[in-house]
Amino acid sequence: MEGEETPRAIRVKTTKTLRTFGSFVSPTAGAIIFLLSSIFTFYNALLLIGILALSSAIIGWFLQFQDKKHQDQYDGSIVITENENGGKMFSIEVNGEPLDMEFKDEVLFKIKHVSDTQ
Repeated sequence: MEGEETPRAIRVKTTKTLRTFGSFVSPTAGAIIFLLSSIFTFYNALLLIGILALSSAIIGWFLQFQDKKHQDQYDGSIVITENENGGKMFSIEVNGEPLDMEFKDEVLFKIKHVSDTQ
Protein backbone atom coordinates (compact mmCIF):
# COMPACT_ATOMS: atom_id res chain seq x y z
CA MET A 1 0.00 0.00 0.00
CA GLU A 2 2.99 2.25 -0.35
CA GLY A 3 2.27 5.44 -2.26
CA GLU A 4 -1.48 4.95 -1.94
CA GLU A 5 -3.44 8.02 -0.84
CA THR A 6 -5.70 7.86 2.20
CA PRO A 7 -9.36 7.88 1.09
CA ARG A 8 -11.12 11.21 1.63
CA ALA A 9 -13.83 9.63 3.81
CA ILE A 10 -11.22 8.45 6.33
CA ARG A 11 -9.57 11.88 6.41
CA VAL A 12 -12.91 13.59 6.98
CA LYS A 13 -13.87 11.14 9.76
CA THR A 14 -10.49 11.56 11.46
CA THR A 15 -10.73 15.34 11.24
CA LYS A 16 -14.25 15.33 12.70
CA THR A 17 -13.14 13.08 15.56
CA LEU A 18 -10.14 15.29 16.34
CA ARG A 19 -12.29 18.42 16.11
CA THR A 20 -14.84 16.93 18.56
CA PHE A 21 -12.13 15.85 20.98
CA GLY A 22 -10.23 19.15 20.81
CA SER A 23 -13.22 21.44 21.06
CA PHE A 24 -15.59 19.51 23.32
CA VAL A 25 -14.25 16.43 25.10
CA SER A 26 -10.89 17.75 26.29
CA PRO A 27 -12.14 21.14 27.64
CA THR A 28 -15.15 19.46 29.28
CA ALA A 29 -12.93 16.87 30.95
CA GLY A 30 -10.62 19.66 32.17
CA ALA A 31 -13.55 21.59 33.64
CA ILE A 32 -14.93 18.49 35.38
CA ILE A 33 -11.50 17.64 36.83
CA PHE A 34 -11.09 21.24 38.01
CA LEU A 35 -14.52 21.16 39.67
CA LEU A 36 -13.97 17.78 41.32
CA SER A 37 -10.46 18.67 42.46
CA SER A 38 -11.88 21.55 44.48
CA ILE A 39 -14.33 19.17 46.18
CA PHE A 40 -12.06 16.14 46.56
CA THR A 41 -8.31 15.97 46.95
CA PHE A 42 -6.94 15.07 43.53
CA TYR A 43 -3.19 14.89 43.41
CA ASN A 44 -1.68 16.26 40.21
CA ALA A 45 -5.04 17.68 39.07
CA LEU A 46 -3.33 20.82 37.82
CA LEU A 47 -0.93 18.73 35.76
CA LEU A 48 -3.79 16.76 34.22
CA ILE A 49 -5.72 19.94 33.41
CA GLY A 50 -2.59 21.38 31.81
CA ILE A 51 -2.11 18.26 29.69
CA LEU A 52 -5.74 18.42 28.51
CA ALA A 53 -5.39 22.12 27.68
CA LEU A 54 -2.14 21.49 25.83
CA SER A 55 -3.69 18.62 23.85
CA SER A 56 -6.61 20.88 22.86
CA ALA A 57 -4.19 23.56 21.71
CA ILE A 58 -2.09 21.11 19.68
CA ILE A 59 -5.16 19.58 18.04
CA GLY A 60 -6.49 23.05 17.21
CA TRP A 61 -3.15 24.03 15.73
CA PHE A 62 -3.04 20.83 13.65
CA LEU A 63 -6.60 21.29 12.38
CA GLN A 64 -5.92 24.91 11.46
CA PHE A 65 -3.14 23.80 9.11
CA GLN A 66 -5.28 20.96 7.77
CA ASP A 67 -8.07 23.42 6.90
CA LYS A 68 -5.64 25.70 5.06
CA LYS A 69 -4.15 22.74 3.22
CA HIS A 70 -7.52 21.43 2.09
CA GLN A 71 -8.79 24.85 0.98
CA ASP A 72 -6.46 24.63 -2.01
CA GLN A 73 -7.74 21.18 -2.96
CA TYR A 74 -11.22 22.28 -4.05
CA ASP A 75 -11.91 21.81 -7.74
CA GLY A 76 -14.48 24.60 -7.69
CA SER A 77 -17.58 25.70 -5.89
CA ILE A 78 -21.33 25.22 -6.04
CA VAL A 79 -22.95 28.62 -5.68
CA ILE A 80 -26.47 28.66 -4.25
CA THR A 81 -28.20 31.94 -5.00
CA GLU A 82 -31.45 32.70 -3.23
CA ASN A 83 -33.73 35.34 -4.75
CA GLU A 84 -36.38 37.50 -3.07
CA ASN A 85 -39.20 35.12 -4.10
CA GLY A 86 -37.65 32.28 -2.10
CA GLY A 87 -36.39 30.42 -5.16
CA LYS A 88 -32.91 28.99 -5.39
CA MET A 89 -30.49 28.75 -8.29
CA PHE A 90 -27.56 26.34 -8.22
CA SER A 91 -24.51 27.03 -10.38
CA ILE A 92 -21.09 25.42 -10.60
CA GLU A 93 -17.88 27.43 -10.77
CA VAL A 94 -14.89 25.33 -11.80
CA ASN A 95 -11.27 26.13 -10.93
CA GLY A 96 -9.24 25.40 -14.04
CA GLU A 97 -10.36 23.84 -17.29
CA PRO A 98 -13.76 22.06 -17.11
CA LEU A 99 -12.70 19.45 -19.67
CA ASP A 100 -9.94 18.24 -17.31
CA MET A 101 -12.62 16.88 -14.93
CA GLU A 102 -13.24 14.02 -17.33
CA PHE A 103 -9.95 12.44 -16.28
CA LYS A 104 -10.44 12.73 -12.50
CA ASP A 105 -11.74 9.94 -10.27
CA GLU A 106 -13.36 12.36 -7.82
CA VAL A 107 -14.17 16.07 -7.70
CA LEU A 108 -14.50 18.22 -4.57
CA PHE A 109 -16.67 21.34 -4.53
CA LYS A 110 -17.08 23.95 -1.83
CA ILE A 111 -20.62 25.24 -1.16
CA LYS A 112 -21.16 29.02 -1.29
CA HIS A 113 -24.45 30.63 -0.24
CA VAL A 114 -25.23 33.95 -1.92
CA SER A 115 -28.27 36.11 -1.28
CA ASP A 116 -29.65 37.84 -4.35
CA THR A 117 -31.67 40.36 -2.33
CA GLN A 118 -29.91 43.73 -2.14
